[in-house]
Amino acid sequence: MKNKNFLYIGASTLLFLLLLAIHAYYFYNSYQLKQKEILNSVHSKLFDLEEQIPYFEESDIAEDEILVLFSKYQRKEIAYQELVQYFNNRNLKISPRITAYIDSLFKKQNYQVAIKKELVNLIALPTDDTLIKTPFVMYQTATPITVPRTVTDGKWVTSSFNSDRDTIDLGKQSKNEKPNFHFQINRKTTYDVANLTTVVLWELIPLMLSSILILASVLILYYLTYKNLIKHRQESIILHDIVDNISHEFKTPIATLKIASKTLSKENSLAILPLIDRQINRLENLLIPIQYDYEQPYDFERVQEKDIADLWNDFAFSNPTIQFQLQFHITKIPTLHRTELQTLISNLVGNSIKYGANQINLQIDSDPIGLQISISDNGIGMEHQELKHILKKFYRIQKNNIQNTKGLGLGLYLVHKIILKHKGSITFKSKINQGTTVKISIPYEN
Repeated sequence: MKNKNFLYIGASTLLFLLLLAIHAYYFYNSYQLKQKEILNSVHSKLFDLEEQIPYFEESDIAEDEILVLFSKYQRKEIAYQELVQYFNNRNLKISPRITAYIDSLFKKQNYQVAIKKELVNLIALPTDDTLIKTPFVMYQTATPITVPRTVTDGKWVTSSFNSDRDTIDLGKQSKNEKPNFHFQINRKTTYDVANLTTVVLWELIPLMLSSILILASVLILYYLTYKNLIKHRQESIILHDIVDNISHEFKTPIATLKIASKTLSKENSLAILPLIDRQINRLENLLIPIQYDYEQPYDFERVQEKDIADLWNDFAFSNPTIQFQLQFHITKIPTLHRTELQTLISNLVGNSIKYGANQINLQIDSDPIGLQISISDNGIGMEHQELKHILKKFYRIQKNNIQNTKGLGLGLYLVHKIILKHKGSITFKSKINQGTTVKISIPYEN
């Protein structure tokens, strides 16, 4: 059975892992699709950025200035550092405006978009001389780019150009130039969504929650199913044991009947007949746990003091090696039926006998509150952690159990039901190899 349990657990675990992998796969695909959708949306808005942004309305003049600047650099009239400084100053001028415009463009979507335009290289035509090899920034937003993604990547080829109003201010005096040049300018514009992961995950929250809910539901169902399966298997084993053990429960009254029969045949005494009648009644009462529900009323006779004495004498007669002591002083009896009291005492004393007791004491007293019953023995006792389970239906202690000890696992369960019916209480005090004491209190009815 353990192998079957391991097989069940293993198969269920594999199936759950498969389900988890499927959810992870679809979530990853959803993440990729949503990310691609966002990036495509941003890309489409940035593709013709310089044509849309009003801050570039002077871009034609700026490009003319840049061409004149490149021409001067080609003729070595300015140094590379001056060229870079020009673009740095230009970036400082337009970066705040571009940043503000980009932020407003994606404010509704809450995207933190960054953009950067770089000059990759500058080639003089038709000689194909590379004038600038190291890329530098032409302009960019205040938000930095972490993962660059290309918006545009191309070349701009200029033709020979003459102008009578190209003015460049490089910190020197302004000059009018009439340049003649031909360049190939390779430029690249990149962008990034700084909070892309956060945005994607935020939009996928409903999918994540539904996946977590499904997986949690599967786990809960698996746990409940496995728990019920184990419970039913345990009950099935116990019920099969009942078929074997119930015959043992009949041995005590049958053995008593045999002894009484032999005594009767030898002594020919009618005094033994009441004992035989009581054992026959015990055989009938053994069926009560199966036939009756102690929560329902039934028409049994009210208990009498004589019933207690007779039951105790029967135990002493059937177990001559065990010392039985009985003390009772009853002034008032609660609404406890004979069969109920017999079941209480028989089940508790029977447990003491089964679990190695050679001395059993029963004390019954009535006080202003109700009937007080105490049964103590010197048997093998119980561990403390077992005490919270012993009132459960079909529960039997396995550890420190005496070999071949039989039982249905119903005795203390039925005792508890009777006590609950009469709104009483039961307590256990037990130590290993020292014995057990059971105290029962059954109040009077108002």
